Amino acid sequence: MKDIILSKLDKVYSEENPSFFIKNLNNRKAIEKLINSRKNLLFNLKLPAKVFNNSKLLDLGCGSGQNSIVFDKLNANCTLVEFNKISFNNAKKIFKKFAKRKHKFFNKNLFNFKSKEKYDFVVSNGVAHHTSNPEKNIDIACKLIKKNGFLILGICTPEGWFQRNFQRFILFNISKSEQEIISNSKKLFPKHLKRSSKFGLRSVDSVIFDTYVNPKINCVNIEKIEQILKKNKMKLYSSLNYNKVLEPFFNPEFNQHKQKLSSFENSNKTELN
Repeated sequence: MKDIILSKLDKVYSEENPSFFIKNLNNRKAIEKLINSRKNLLFNLKLPAKVFNNSKLLDLGCGSGQNSIVFDKLNANCTLVEFNKISFNNAKKIFKKFAKRKHKFFNKNLFNFKSKEKYDFVVSNGVAHHTSNPEKNIDIACKLIKKNGFLILGICTPEGWFQRNFQRFILFNISKSEQEIISNSKKLFPKHLKRSSKFGLRSVDSVIFDTYVNPKINCVNIEKIEQILKKNKMKLYSSLNYNKVLEPFFNPEFNQHKQKLSSFENSNKTELN
């Protein structure tokens, strides 16, 4: 059966792709700036660089690959899955130009991706809530992870997306077409768009298409995420859990993390803020 949501999403992202942070891949300085910003995000989540070294990483919904290339720079061997053809081709270009490690690409719907291989890291960043079944998306990702591996999940929650969902509600009720959604959003929410563009490193139009024109944003609450993780014998480490630190999640018997804990413990004593 044809995935109607995926078809609509594919059309939107073919018009204005939100993962095209940098359209000129010859701008090496801009690419390096983007890579460093992604590194800083991972390090702020208390993920030390060494845990990625020689790891096998799967990115389910890599977009243009411009966020994914950071994992290659951290010495992970990447497998990337992306349905949108424009994004897929751009991801191949950026990896061909900048990647140093082994990598594979699959132009597939993530729900149809099959692999006998298990991964140290599975990434699902800003993808699940745009699919027809975000809970299944998370479950698929979990089942592709090695024992003691990690899921890096970026997903909207009802609490965090209250403002943007309210904005969508307003726009969908006063707009009769895609062009009116674009025009009305610029009139009603200029400060939000400016802030999102500045800190998200994207154009205003990219923000509009990803946030408002996008046909599907299905938030998942933390309780549901925890249920899926528990079913797959995984634990949640979240920026919402302020009292948690990451040390207990690193198993000294896991080969990927052996001999890396001492440096990690010395540099990550503070709690996540």
